[in-house]
Amino acid sequence: MRRPPSRAFNCLAKAAGGCGSVEWPVSVHITIDESLAKTYRRRYRMSVLNTIEEFEDELDALVETNPDDAGLIDALIEELGADHDLLDTLSDEVPKWHYMFSPSFEIKCFAECWQAGRRIYTLKPYDEDGHLIDYRVFIGHDAHTDEYFVLTVQPRATCYDTTTDEHRSLCDRYDRLNIPAIRRVP
Repeated sequence: MRRPPSRAFNCLAKAAGGCGSVEWPVSVHITIDESLAKTYRRRYRMSVLNTIEEFEDELDALVETNPDDAGLIDALIEELGADHDLLDTLSDEVPKWHYMFSPSFEIKCFAECWQAGRRIYTLKPYDEDGHLIDYRVFIGHDAHTDEYFVLTVQPRATCYDTTTDEHRSLCDRYDRLNIPAIRRVP
């Protein structure tokens, strides 16, 4: 038994150059604009969280001096990397506080880095009692590939000082990843 074409199918057939009312089955070839296809692929790819070796070394060193905070940061990075739904929206509408995530954290743009063309975010982890820990995690984001890179963990007391060697190291690590610079809006 032949199924009659749907109204939507008739509209598609007409748009493709048909007469509007067609017999079933009909093959319709639709060409998709390449820019539309790129937008679709970008929208439906999965975000990824990567760690770099220097961050792993810093976290290992932190285990020796502050195992509780190191464990919390390790758990946060592991859980964040496994939650692709959260990663897909991590950099949307920043700053924001993910209090329902375990462990909870806050994410903000590192303004000085953004002004220099680097898409770097600051993660501020909270302990199980709801208090900020004494360390910050810095993450770079490549918006073209939707990859996040955990760059460094630094003490809260000095991490925002842009005159330190640690800040220069953060920028160097980001630059080595060849992430395209962001354009500043005037």
